[in-house]
Amino acid sequence: MAVTYEQLQSWKPEGLDTAADDLNTARKKLLDQQDEMDAGKVPDTWIGEAATRAENRHRGLVESLNDIAAPLGQVIMGLDDASATIKKAKSSAQGAYQAATGKGWKVSTGSPVSITAGEGKTEDGDEATMKELAQTIQDALTDAERAENDLVAVLNSATKGGYDGGTGSIEQATLPPELRGLSDDELAKKLLDDPELMDDSWEVLPPEVQAQIGDYTAKKLEDLDDIDSVAERKEAEKWFSILGKHSDDRDFGEAVIDRLGPEGVNNVIHQMTGWTRNQITYPDYENPPVTIGDETMALQKLQKEGAGNLAALLGSASRGGWIDNADYAEKIGQDSTAAAILLHAAEGRNVELGADFTHKLGTQLLETENGDPLRYSQINNGLFFGGESFMDENGDPLRQFVKVADNGIGSAQAVMGDEKMASYLMHDRLTANHLAEDMDSVVRVATVDAAAEEGEVGKKAADIASWTIDYAAKNELDDHYDEELGGIIATYMEDVYPEVVDDAAPIKPPLLDHHADFSRDDLGKVLRHIGGNETATSVVGSSAAQFNQLLLDRGAQATIDGVGTGDPSFDVGSDDPLVSASHRAAGLRGFLEDNLADGAVADGENEAEDRKRVAEMFTLPLDVIPTDGTGPVGGYLVDQVKDQIIKGYVGDPAGVAAAESDESYASARRSTELQSLYAMANAEGQAQQLDNLPEQVDQGADGSLRFNNGISEDWPRDSEGNLKPPGSLTPAEMDAMLRRPEDESGIGSAVKRAVDNGYDNYQNRKKLEDHG
Repeated sequence: MAVTYEQLQSWKPEGLDTAADDLNTARKKLLDQQDEMDAGKVPDTWIGEAATRAENRHRGLVESLNDIAAPLGQVIMGLDDASATIKKAKSSAQGAYQAATGKGWKVSTGSPVSITAGEGKTEDGDEATMKELAQTIQDALTDAERAENDLVAVLNSATKGGYDGGTGSIEQATLPPELRGLSDDELAKKLLDDPELMDDSWEVLPPEVQAQIGDYTAKKLEDLDDIDSVAERKEAEKWFSILGKHSDDRDFGEAVIDRLGPEGVNNVIHQMTGWTRNQITYPDYENPPVTIGDETMALQKLQKEGAGNLAALLGSASRGGWIDNADYAEKIGQDSTAAAILLHAAEGRNVELGADFTHKLGTQLLETENGDPLRYSQINNGLFFGGESFMDENGDPLRQFVKVADNGIGSAQAVMGDEKMASYLMHDRLTANHLAEDMDSVVRVATVDAAAEEGEVGKKAADIASWTIDYAAKNELDDHYDEELGGIIATYMEDVYPEVVDDAAPIKPPLLDHHADFSRDDLGKVLRHIGGNETATSVVGSSAAQFNQLLLDRGAQATIDGVGTGDPSFDVGSDDPLVSASHRAAGLRGFLEDNLADGAVADGENEAEDRKRVAEMFTLPLDVIPTDGTGPVGGYLVDQVKDQIIKGYVGDPAGVAAAESDESYASARRSTELQSLYAMANAEGQAQQLDNLPEQVDQGADGSLRFNNGISEDWPRDSEGNLKPPGSLTPAEMDAMLRRPEDESGIGSAVKRAVDNGYDNYQNRKKLEDHG
């Protein structure tokens, strides 16, 4: 049956990778039995009928094990081939599908695939584009179907005993038949002569053979010279291709990196730069269809791919501990040309460098630069590589280093964890084109992205976040950092809360395992600095609203649970957990909103409009923070913050309390009141039948406890009967809910007073601070 687009996108080829890895582990355990099989051979001194029977039994056992090993090798290779083909097909089909639907075109994923304009308009050339995109999807589906059928054939043959393991070693049995019976040297030579055969059998090759191939590949790279013919260029392509395919395999990669050494890596890069330095003058250029233009482009492509493959190898080696990081970092960092090219290639490939290597390389680059970032324009003057100029920022190795540092949490934290390095890159390095436009993402990855990580990584994230806010408060950072600073404050809102709200204690259970250390003064300065940035304001505002909802939900539940204890001294509506949470939630929002608004006013022209805009960024929660047995999941807030920073999120005024239709909804007080009411509507407890219930609480026949102000019954519900989160309410629904406490006494009025007092107390304190 033909594979459809929907089926292909639902496939998870990563599962095939996992299966191949598991089988490879089993294969290696089977290989470990070879020594026992060798030890079990019948001694030459044995003679007679008993010896013959023993030899036959041993031979049968060997052949049985080989017959088990043989299909393992074939299935592993089949899984790898299918996974690679399906991944490529998924990506290709999805890209074409999105390109078509992005133009408003209609994609019919039947057989064959077709694309039409639908109700959209077409322009010249669109028909051809539609056919091309449809064919791309169809080709991908055909490739996926072929991969599926090929894998099924391999699996069927394996289950039916279709693979003969022969009579050699177990290791030989896992190889394809054409590669059996060869010594390691013979096997390596055969594969080097026929790289396609290598591709088909790589996963089951003996480690010693993979290492031999790696060593020989490194030798060929060492021997690279000027390219004077198409044949020489194709020979170089062969070795760089082998390097690219296997740079993450330790036996191969370690052999390559050991032989080359850091000087060898630099030398290969410098040798490659000469290939396009001058116009090509091959002696066989009169032979068509080769042209100077075609060959130049082929060499540029080879430069780019070759440097990328070397960078990928360096990434695997530095992360895997295959190299002396200090030695490699020092020698590569001292060569400004090789460093710039390698790091530019690493960024293009999204290569993650090891944390230790990253830090040592950064230290060396700072030492090499010695405070003079303009030196590279002289060193790399006239340099073109891979079809790109390296006379601009491409040739600046420290800028390329910053671009690569955000490719992984470890590398980003290696940079930001060194305060001297971080301050130079964030602020002190003076160039016309500041590093901030690249360094900002390093800040985000080291802090926001890593905040929910366990162990040392999460601790480093909190420590770096603390330092960053302190540093930003003391230095005038570039505006590029605004989103990241807002993201840090939003991510660590639970640590902001006790610092800026009087008598507030850290929440329990906490959201994150590790915590930042901020000062109220630093937070105020940073908030005022970022107040003119809508993305930063929105990230802080929406996080504060989510956090406040958490405070209020916990407060409401704690009040209900307190009633459930039957303690007659538990005072509902006076100083119970919900009233206290409402007071503190108002204080938190007041501090954040006021400081952000001050910054927005300083950057803008209309104070009233700027303050209203900031209020609208405090979007009410559109959903409830998920919980588990220990409380809210800290990663939920972290993921929300990260997504908003990356996407440049701006709050939607239609989904907040500050709806455009009525200025009353712009009130932060009203917004917090609404969240408090929602918390009351959600709260439910359980207790034995009580005789002394507070007047604000009712108990059902089943023992359940709820607030008796009717809020749960009156609160709007969705189509499935669930309470609608505050951010999903319409302006009319908000208005109806917000008016209720004004008409009644008890817990609702107490909450309203607590919210008002929270804001009033904050404003009074602010006035005192402003007047010294």
